[in-house]
Amino acid sequence: MKEDYIFNKINAYLNKYNNYLHSREASFDFCYNYFISFEKCAGDILSKKNKQQSCLQLGFYLASFGMFRNSDLLEKSYKYYESVLAVIIQHKLWQVDVNSFNNPKIITELKNVYDSLKDVFSHQYPMTINTKCLLGIYSCIPAFDSNVKYFFNRIKKTRYEFSVDCFDGRLIKFIYKFYSTFKKQIHFATERLYIKDYSTGNNLRNYNIARVIDLLSWIEGLPIVNIETSKLTRNKKNVKLKPIINEINHNYAEIINSSL
Repeated sequence: MKEDYIFNKINAYLNKYNNYLHSREASFDFCYNYFISFEKCAGDILSKKNKQQSCLQLGFYLASFGMFRNSDLLEKSYKYYESVLAVIIQHKLWQVDVNSFNNPKIITELKNVYDSLKDVFSHQYPMTINTKCLLGIYSCIPAFDSNVKYFFNRIKKTRYEFSVDCFDGRLIKFIYKFYSTFKKQIHFATERLYIKDYSTGNNLRNYNIARVIDLLSWIEGLPIVNIETSKLTRNKKNVKLKPIINEINHNYAEIINSSL
């Protein structure tokens, strides 16, 4: 893979927006910028002064990223997110990124916060919404929605005995494996992609590793999901999928052909 492949892939996608600040991707920027401002005082997120704004930030981000679609979250007010935030902010994961996923303590911490969220969130896709929350608040892990799952399923093949529908140590280690395999390309992207400021639209901070992997995986998985969820016959789907899968197999051959 060329050094600039990941950057070019993400940058081309982001450049399709005529007004980035009005795009769904900017919803991540605004949500993450809000919560990281409490890095040194996480308890203030749910203070009397801030808790309404905190719930609105998380709720709108989740809505913008499709988490209200066919969900009972449509029946909830934003006050519902107080209990969600109460769980998440106990863990203070702003300094956690994918390059630390080889640390057993980090793996345990991620699993603990994920398991805690399962007890408070009511959603038919728990892995998707739980990882979306962790991404929006901490940017500490990719969000495993359909696009990301399809992409990871494609690059892990069958040799890896874990499921992209199960948030466990094996999945976390595979994310680290992906990072370590394409470390040069990922850091090339993190140095050139920026989270925007709400008020000015200026570059506020660089993308971290988790956000790069999240957006890259979402983009790579998008055409697969579009074809798989279409009304085409299986044979026609396979014809359309073939060049897409061949390209993924070529670009990510290094991890596909390696062992965990």
